[in-house]
Amino acid sequence: EFRRVLFRSLGASRATAQLAATIGREFSFQLLCEVSERDEATLRHDLERLLQAGLAWSAQDGADTFAFKHALVRDAAYDSLLRSIRQRYHSRIAAILRARSTDETSARPDLIAHHLTNAGEHADAVDFWEAAGQQALARTAVREAAEHFERAIDCLAQLPPTRERAARELEIQMLLAPLLMTVYGWGAVEVERACERALVLAQDLGRHDRSYP
Repeated sequence: EFRRVLFRSLGASRATAQLAATIGREFSFQLLCEVSERDEATLRHDLERLLQAGLAWSAQDGADTFAFKHALVRDAAYDSLLRSIRQRYHSRIAAILRARSTDETSARPDLIAHHLTNAGEHADAVDFWEAAGQQALARTAVREAAEHFERAIDCLAQLPPTRERAARELEIQMLLAPLLMTVYGWGAVEVERACERALVLAQDLGRHDRSYP
């Protein structure tokens, strides 16, 4: 019901709302223009419809940055997209963010990793999740770093089982295990699982296991 109300209030502008929702709960008009295939005037009109409907507001005065008023609004727009279209949007957003040579982009590898993951571009996502983990580690944000490394491992699991993948996972598991010790304590099941997985990977790589092409 909520989704039907949302679409009735937006009409033809709902496609822009869906694209904005793919960017995130907060989005800039600049990025929306770069990602969208619509012209700027149409996007301004669509955005105005979104604001008038009370579904979004200006996040920063004069900054041309906007936010959905509630996570439910963003989720309703995002979830209504076909998976293939959603992946295409995420891929386009990730490509644009990677092409930008700004401090904002280099400071948010987790944002690029998020879009690459949802685009199904797991090999590239691994690099950015690891970079995000290292960045968090430099800030001593231990739990955040562990979460990013875990996301990198999840993406690796989506790739074909090669020796290169196993070696990369071992590297990240060895980064992850001591962080989990700090977060959960030495005897935690999360620590045991990470250490056991690292041991298996090291043994397999040491034996030149034939399961890896």
